[in-house]
Amino acid sequence: ADVANTSAVDPSSFTCVHMWLGGCGFGSEVNNLISAAIFCDKHGLDCIVEDEGWNSGRLHEYLQAEPLILKKCPRAGRTCQMLEIKRDKRVATKGWFTVRKHAKDISFKEKAQYARKIWRYTADVARSIKELNSE
Repeated sequence: ADVANTSAVDPSSFTCVHMWLGGCGFGSEVNNLISAAIFCDKHGLDCIVEDEGWNSGRLHEYLQAEPLILKKCPRAGRTCQMLEIKRDKRVATKGWFTVRKHAKDISFKEKAQYARKIWRYTADVARSIKELNSE
């Protein structure tokens, strides 16, 4: 049986989703993060990116994604009831499969609209892009 299709997690049991970015490509990781953020919006959860080990650096070095995707958990050390979303090689958390199942029902249009909300470059990135485009 496909675990993604049978994964059952009650979102109301959690206060937030912690999404770990890792060793996959930039586009794949950001695509999955957007799916997680849409899941969070739908269920009234905070979406926190855990990107310390990401092979592309830190998300907020590129994008001004807050308040939709947070740098750190607002409940850390207190009332955080996190749904972990991690995958590494052949191992993934139940949260990973829950968001993957949810993502199957997200239209490309909806995902693109959400991506536009978070795709606001930081000042450094905007400056770098402008310099590259002027060459």
